[in-house]
Amino acid sequence: MLVDSIQLLWMLIVLVFVDLVSDNAARASLINGATRWLVLVILAVVAALALFVVLPYWRTTYELSNQGITLNQGVLRRQHRHVTYARIQTVQHLQWFFMKPLHLEKVQIETAARGGGSGEIVLTLVPIAVGQEIEARHQAARAANQTANIEVPVAQEMPTTPAVRATTYQLPMDELMLFGITSLGFVPLLLLLIAVGSRVSDFFPGLVDWASRLVTRLPVLAVIVVGLLALVGGIIIEFARILIRYWGFTLSFDGQQLHSRKGLLQTSTVTAHARRIQAVRYKQNIIRQWLHVGTAQVILAANVANNEDDKDMVIYPLAHQDKVWMLLSKYVNWLPAPLRALHVVSTGYWALIRNAMILPAIVVLPCLIWLRPWGWFSLALLVWGGVQGRYAATRRGYAIQGHFAWLQTGRWFERELLVVPRIRVQSLTVRQSWWMVRTGLAHVRVILRRGDGDYQVDLRYVPLAVGDALYRWYIGN
Repeated sequence: MLVDSIQLLWMLIVLVFVDLVSDNAARASLINGATRWLVLVILAVVAALALFVVLPYWRTTYELSNQGITLNQGVLRRQHRHVTYARIQTVQHLQWFFMKPLHLEKVQIETAARGGGSGEIVLTLVPIAVGQEIEARHQAARAANQTANIEVPVAQEMPTTPAVRATTYQLPMDELMLFGITSLGFVPLLLLLIAVGSRVSDFFPGLVDWASRLVTRLPVLAVIVVGLLALVGGIIIEFARILIRYWGFTLSFDGQQLHSRKGLLQTSTVTAHARRIQAVRYKQNIIRQWLHVGTAQVILAANVANNEDDKDMVIYPLAHQDKVWMLLSKYVNWLPAPLRALHVVSTGYWALIRNAMILPAIVVLPCLIWLRPWGWFSLALLVWGGVQGRYAATRRGYAIQGHFAWLQTGRWFERELLVVPRIRVQSLTVRQSWWMVRTGLAHVRVILRRGDGDYQVDLRYVPLAVGDALYRWYIGN
């Protein structure tokens, strides 16, 4: 929180400076005596930070004992948290670039026993040696528990337990580039570019006049040019974000624990035990499907980070779909042999398209009534919803392979293939509405443990026989 507050203060100063530079009236008021108000605002912010951030940080202490970690925090009401080393599930180290010369970092410890999405123990701005000491004591406690047979052996948890050797993987630069280029995260960034574009006239008024004349003379060409510029700008920003976030991605495995390290401006290091893996997931957006590549992740019974993609640990940011399961077997010893083909589900095709068009229709109808003639452009939302529904309807599939189930779903132009062992399934539900009884269809929901919550996989509008087959697999028949 202290680091975030420092960043917030810098952002406030930058925003005030930009507003003053871009606003002639603000410059005049500054000259006429508004400086004192600006100083008062900054002093008020500094006082608030000192009261709500610095003071709690100063009153926070921690202690590393032989059994565990004790965190003492609170100004008026003191709180004491104690976590034993053996109960630690994941340890994350966060270090901004400006903290590296000071040899300081943020350590976040998860035990999968607390809700809210944040670490149960968070040590802010501690020496790197503290995080290393916690890691060493955690591994020593794990080794002692295994020697004493406190943990359930892997052979009793999974049907197959081939030996897994220690290995290290580093994301090549060409794959990192392809990973960034094929990301669809630029779509939300287009809205940000539109907001920034509204302030262009303050800095480049001539550019706006030129654009206005262009729109007047060649409206169609102008719209196309602006759209392409916005698209290219969003792609470039998203590419830079991926590049900064996954720079130097390295994953190492010592036979028991996974160690992930990545980041350029902020280095993130995560340690998680392989025994906590609940399922393996392979995701592909529509662009990566065309290229036959995707992202491989594992779903853990502990949170790996607040900012981690979908709160799941990334094993391979980019892997070919024909080789990914062989590569994942280096880290997941219970992974079954690659599946040759899934049972494709084709029922409920029009029902999924209909459901996907309901929300766009709610938006389109008022636009057609009160925003004509421009409201006719909102019909594109109906097309978008229909395409989304068709994509979801044609990406459903399943397969049962001994103790394992393969489940495939699709949404938002992203296909997801999940392989889960039966012993990791928390619950499986097969349900029918009153009209689905007549059509012989059902919804199947599989729930897994994920961090301090759950992870749901829904196969919608599948034949009832599919639901019965998955249910019999779940109960072991």
